[in-house]
This record gives sequence, structure tokens and C-alpha cells, in this order.
Amino acid sequence: QFHSFSGNEFKKIKTPLKFRGLSDELDSEDEQNFTIQLLSEYRRAIIPSGSQPIHLSLGHEPVCEVTINSGSDLQLISQWAIPCLFRAMSLKDIYSFYVAVLVEKNVMVISKSPGILSGVILSVIPLIYPLIWQGPLITILPSSLSEILESPVPLITGMKEMPASTKTTDWNDPLIIDLNSNTVTLPKKKLPKLPNRRVLMAELAELYQTFQDTTKSSNILRTCSVDEREAVDKIMDTFRRHNTTLLDNDLYRLVAEPAGSPNS
Repeated sequence: QFHSFSGNEFKKIKTPLKFRGLSDELDSEDEQNFTIQLLSEYRRAIIPSGSQPIHLSLGHEPVCEVTINSGSDLQLISQWAIPCLFRAMSLKDIYSFYVAVLVEKNVMVISKSPGILSGVILSVIPLIYPLIWQGPLITILPSSLSEILESPVPLITGMKEMPASTKTTDWNDPLIIDLNSNTVTLPKKKLPKLPNRRVLMAELAELYQTFQDTTKSSNILRTCSVDEREAVDKIMDTFRRHNTTLLDNDLYRLVAEPAGSPNS
């Protein structure tokens, strides 16, 4: 049905969407054209067989080469999301992001790039495996739906920019990662110090450097090299072992202790 969906048909649904309050961001002609272009690119895309690459150009984003690989959902998400995370953030900030997710803090990631937002947000899935995030996980939250930030449950979300009407003091002490300005705002309540954190950081440090090679393209969304794909597998294994250790040591007791306690 989607492949028979045309731009003219999309314009017809704008009125009912507006009636329901869901098309606030489609008011201008430019925004309507961008949305139609986005849908048209997906409509024209031909999924190749095997491991042949597909090239997509979505709006003002750089042309993206995507290879459809075989493997589990976890592996496929990891091969795309982890490189994006490790290129976009410092290792220290990645660790804060990881801990905040483990203790179910609200997390907001801000970036003007939809691709980077999706990559960083979805990296949560392999970072905490075999644990599973139980709260809302929203890769791109439209500003018109910013009231969702007032949700009483832990929330991980991405936005193009911080809504002017949002006060972080009213949003349950979040971790805010602003990739537009390369700043990270930590929660007022200190994040706990997890056991074996020095071992974890030491193991990740060498792997992190694989994604900082200045001889490669500076495009965060670039296709992974062979050594980067190998590094992703090692990163997944490192976090999986660390998460299993946390479970063995009673994660719930550890994260409930104050950050400065003797056992932290």
C-alpha cells in the first residue's frame, strides 16, 4: 500500500491531521515539500538482494549508503548505532549515558541530525543487553508533542532542540546530552559509581580510538570499516559481560545506594 502512496494523496490527509492537532510542523510549504520528498525517497527505494548497498538521500541529510546485512536484530542495530554513539560523544559522556539508563534516569539527546539522534538513542538496546529498557524510547520527539516530557515514567528521547517552554527542573532531574553544542548536563543527584567501572573504561578506551581515526571521513553516519565492525562486536561483548556482572552483584541494591557510600 505504501508504494502506491503519492504526494498528492499525502496532501489530502493534512486537513484531518490538522483537525487532530498532529500536523503543527507541516504548516509551511517548505515543510510539506520536505515531508513529501522524504516519503517519495522511501517509496522509490528498491531493496537489493544479498549484501549490495542501497543509497538514500533524505532531505538535507548527506547521501547515506546502507548495506542490508544478515544477522539478529541486536547485531544489526549494534552495527549501526554503536559507531554513531562512539563517534558523536566522548567516552566519559558515553559512560554517563550508560549509567543513567541503568538507573532509569530521564535522558534527553539533542541534535539537529535525525540520523545521529536515532543512532544514539537506539544504542541503548545493545548497551544494556541482556537487560531491556522498559520505558518509552522515542528517537525523535516533535516539539509539538513536548508535553510527553512530563511523563511520570522514565523516558529516553531525542529532540532537534530543547523546547523553550521546558524547564529541566520540572522534568525529574534528567541527563541532557546536547550534541548541537557538545555539552552534557548531569542530573543534580549524582549518578552512582558502578563496580568495576575502571576495568570497563580501560577496556572501552582502546576500542573507542578505533572510531576516532582522523584519516576517515568526519561524517558520523559514514559506513563502518572492517576494523570498526570488529570493534563493535568487542564493545557489545564488553558491555554484555559487565551487565551480567552487575546482575550477579544485585544491580538493584547497587543503584539504590548513594553515590558516596563506602560500597559504591
